[in-house]
Amino acid sequence: NNITQHTMAFKRNKKEKEVKAGEETMISDPNEPKIRSTLQMLPLLFTEIPTVILGCIGSSGMGAVPILLYLVMGKLIDTFSAAATPSTSPIVNAATGILQSAMFVVQINSLALKMTYIAIGAGVSGFLSTFFLNVAHDRMGTRIKSKYFRSLLDQEIGYFDMKRTGELLSNMTESLEVIQDAMSIKVGKLVECLVQFALGIIMALIAGWKMTLVMLATSPLLVGLIGFAGIATQGFTKKISDHNAVAANISNEVISSMRTIRSMDGEDKEKERFDAKLAGSNVLFAFKAATLGFGVGAAVFVVFGVIGLAFWYGGRIVINGEMTVGEMFQVFGYVMMGVLGLSNALQVLPDFAKANHSMISVLKVIRRIPLLRPSGGITPNQIEGKLEFKAVNFSYPTRPNVQVLKDFTLDILPGQSVALVGASGSGKSTIVGLIERFYSQNSGTILLDGVDITEIDPRWLHRNIGIVTQEPTLFATTIKNNILYAVSGKSVTDEEIIRASQAANAHDFIAALPDGYNTVLGERGVSLSGGQKQRIAIARAMIQNPSLLLLDEATSALDTQSEALVQDALNNLMKGRTSIVIAHRLSTIVDSDVICVMHKGEMKEKGTHSELLQIKDGYYFKLAQKQMKFSETPAKQPELSTSSEDLSDTEE
Repeated sequence: NNITQHTMAFKRNKKEKEVKAGEETMISDPNEPKIRSTLQMLPLLFTEIPTVILGCIGSSGMGAVPILLYLVMGKLIDTFSAAATPSTSPIVNAATGILQSAMFVVQINSLALKMTYIAIGAGVSGFLSTFFLNVAHDRMGTRIKSKYFRSLLDQEIGYFDMKRTGELLSNMTESLEVIQDAMSIKVGKLVECLVQFALGIIMALIAGWKMTLVMLATSPLLVGLIGFAGIATQGFTKKISDHNAVAANISNEVISSMRTIRSMDGEDKEKERFDAKLAGSNVLFAFKAATLGFGVGAAVFVVFGVIGLAFWYGGRIVINGEMTVGEMFQVFGYVMMGVLGLSNALQVLPDFAKANHSMISVLKVIRRIPLLRPSGGITPNQIEGKLEFKAVNFSYPTRPNVQVLKDFTLDILPGQSVALVGASGSGKSTIVGLIERFYSQNSGTILLDGVDITEIDPRWLHRNIGIVTQEPTLFATTIKNNILYAVSGKSVTDEEIIRASQAANAHDFIAALPDGYNTVLGERGVSLSGGQKQRIAIARAMIQNPSLLLLDEATSALDTQSEALVQDALNNLMKGRTSIVIAHRLSTIVDSDVICVMHKGEMKEKGTHSELLQIKDGYYFKLAQKQMKFSETPAKQPELSTSSEDLSDTEE
């Protein structure tokens, strides 16, 4: 028994881990572009490259300033050494004293003037570097964000089904900031450090090649340390970014569902879930820091140790008369500045490794070609309202093995009101999604007024199709702007807005608000009730004046009083228009011209309310039993019940 219990517990824990891993695993995107090189980012920033080059010219000057400073300082030391070397003859000292003093003053003045020139050059270089690189930084951010956001909005709806919202938002903020920094400020810093290093080594070889060669003998060790630190850091950075993307998705999900979490006392659970995901990066942080610290620390230790050795060796060369004290000081200064430049360049490299991963993530969105074109195609003069579905089959991109629609065929005539009913998951909302071109059917044809819907311009289609959903989305702007959202760019008078609101039974409560139509709503219209949001959404569809109307469970989430107001507004909206209504409450669709009963992706029955009730033991009849009371006399008309039970819970 104990063995059996342990076995069952092991299987249960294993299944829980698999479920948890499945929740965190992203669905792969088959259309995701392969980014082989981050150089693909350069064409997007072509106009900013000249600005970065100007900034790098200034950075080059900044890198040369310390080297030029040691050049002058070395000459100054030789000047003082020459002036401080007395002759053994007092007569010679007296004769040459005046001449040496005059020459010393001339040399000091010359060196001071050179220092002034260096100071001026440093100021100009600092201005060029700071000004142009910061301008490029801000412009790059604006340009990349615009490209990213535009590409994101062009993607098909199926793309957002496969991606985590938190990851997409993280690319808009954290990743883009990293890219901006790396492509502007960090490039300038790297150029400054490399110029300082390269110029220092060159000047050191000129001033004292023997002393310099002692230092260069350790260059293979330095290259190895730098390469090891860079490659290892890049690997750790990629893994850390993946962890952060999952954590960002969790935070976005929690913040957007705060009311639900608060109502279910889920704060502590979500805190633990978020902390657990962040804690998964702690080990990676430690390994990354240790690797980077070891690489940089070892490199700096080796370089400065060699400088000490070279300084000792340089002293012996000075004693032998092969170089002056000023030249030895120059070599020491050149090498020291070169080493500092190399050390600073090493510290910048991890930023480029992080930016490389961020650029790949951003480019995967920017370079992605949508499976469904966002615009372009046939633009008919108007919609008559005739819809034809011919043997349509469909599966969602996230569930390719589950067929949602199976050989669905239906003809809808202009002006008809067609209702779709059935259990949840039967394919009702999928039909609306296909009409809206959110998705494309796997096979079959959908015709709108005899034209293949795939050939029609999607933007034109959306402008001429009205939709009201169960949970309408309102934006954090005024009520007026929310009503005008679908007709932006068109001239609409206040009188037209009021008429649309009156038809939607929304004018009275809007007018009662302190600011009326100029009332600013909270995010997603959180300050309004469900019925009020729904009526504003109906007014938005009303002012659009669509020829084809899609109602996706528009009243299912409302109470009885709100439902009556909203249903009355919907009836006004549906007059003279081809309407497709998805509903769970039969009271909202009994007057429909055609009712289609869906079951597991197939249309099982079709007819009017009365015709379908005549099919005993039929799908619709069983659905109706939940909400209708039948008289014992067959001839008597069915009487609507006040029950509002959801039809989706009805079993076959």
